Amino acid sequence: MRRPRHASSTRSARRVLAGLAVTAVLVFLPAGAPGHVAAVVGPVQSWVTDGDVLAVASAGGSTYVGGDFTLIGRATGSWAEVDGAGSVQPIRAAVNGSVTDAEPDGRGGWFLLGDLSSVAGAEVPEGQVVHLGPTGRLDTRWKVRSDGEVYAIARVAGRLYLGGSFSRLGGERRNGLAAVDARSGAVLDWRPRVAGRTKDDLEEVLAIAPTADGRIVYVGGDFGRVNGTLRRSLAAIDSGGRLLPFDPGASFTDEDEETATVSVLALDPRGGTVYAAGYFGVLGGQERTGLGAVDVRTGRARRWNPDCDGDVSAIVVGPSGSIVYVAGEFASLGGKSRRGLAAVDARLGTATLWDPGVAGSVQTIALDAPRHVVYAGGSFESVGELDRTNLAAVDTRTGTATPWDVPVVGEVAVVARGRGGAVVVGGDVVSIGAARRTGLAALTADASAVADWRPPLRGIVRSLAPDPSRGRVYVGGRFSVGETRTQRSLAIVDLGSGTTAPWGPVVNSGVWAIAPSGDGETSTSVARSRP
Repeated sequence: MRRPRHASSTRSARRVLAGLAVTAVLVFLPAGAPGHVAAVVGPVQSWVTDGDVLAVASAGGSTYVGGDFTLIGRATGSWAEVDGAGSVQPIRAAVNGSVTDAEPDGRGGWFLLGDLSSVAGAEVPEGQVVHLGPTGRLDTRWKVRSDGEVYAIARVAGRLYLGGSFSRLGGERRNGLAAVDARSGAVLDWRPRVAGRTKDDLEEVLAIAPTADGRIVYVGGDFGRVNGTLRRSLAAIDSGGRLLPFDPGASFTDEDEETATVSVLALDPRGGTVYAAGYFGVLGGQERTGLGAVDVRTGRARRWNPDCDGDVSAIVVGPSGSIVYVAGEFASLGGKSRRGLAAVDARLGTATLWDPGVAGSVQTIALDAPRHVVYAGGSFESVGELDRTNLAAVDTRTGTATPWDVPVVGEVAVVARGRGGAVVVGGDVVSIGAARRTGLAALTADASAVADWRPPLRGIVRSLAPDPSRGRVYVGGRFSVGETRTQRSLAIVDLGSGTTAPWGPVVNSGVWAIAPSGDGETSTSVARSRP
């Protein structure tokens, strides 16, 4: 079992690739590229891919892009709203950086956490929580800043709880846990004292789960005491800041083991159970390996013991309380083979027949029970037999991915239900709603969209040489062409239809450059022995 990482520590490889002036200025960036995302209006058009762009050419007003990628899309930044049809809504305030957690403000806006560099072009100071208003624009009047990391937020009515590894928040002394007014950002007089196991240990609050009425706040993390009383990584505090008797104690059977951590919490809507996940071997007095459930009154472990063989990143309890959805990076859960996402019986702890089969890890989930959908985000390639890149909607009845398909360049850390059936998406991402293209793509003449141009090439494209007079482009790289076994790494593609023509010698290596003759009858290519 691995110690869960903090989402804010995730980083992507970051490189700027190329710029090109055609009908607009096009800036191509791979996943996680640095700097601000340009506005998606005006003369600058920003595009990103999930790999390298190795060739760019223009012909007939369109732009053709080749490289080693499978996705290409508009640069949306790391936060966007997607409607029920899968269309990304207009970006009012581009968020740049990594969004690790989010909470609705109750008025149509959102509070955002993460390693954010800028919002709407304005730099975000380190340790600041961001508020976006109901129009999606940055609320410049709402400013809450800590002297450390904020890992978790949760709102009840007009109170916003924040947990992390800080000693001051909004200029007030607070140790790892605080509450602010959701409207003004003013720090409230709620002062639970969270401390490490020894005087030299730092405290970290990683998860917050308040009850619906706000009377009790459950907190999990890496700490040893609350208000001077022993509490091992899991505690309950009332709305006045007083510690409650609830004491499950997350630990290990061997006292010499690493200290335990609780990083995920969820409450049974009926109010009787707290579900917890993290890095521990004992919970509520019983052996529980990284995942368990405890009684809210006694703190004792429930019978529920799914025995997960990996990491759990999210837990969501169904509205009836009978089904618990668990997401993470695992291959077995509840006594059955389950990858990344599973539904578990709340009483028995056994996996149900629901089995999406995610190829990768799931970091976040959101349940839309009326529409029978679980939205999942993370770092994955498919759900069942269907291609789904880092974001998917799964039918709660069948376990299959729905037609809703919104590919994302980057790892998704936040998925939540928005207004009117919309879904909000955030993470360490740069493009939400990208198009699937393998190594070769075309942008429309106005550079506003990816054209429906899909040559049957599979692999890496390194060279493009257009021949507009004949309506074709010469393509070189390291790829296969359709089902033709003898035609590889060289192709002629029709600029209009995307079909390929039989052409070229048999090539047993990668082609790095192509130069067609002036009359278009011959061409010269340069090949290399490696791809």
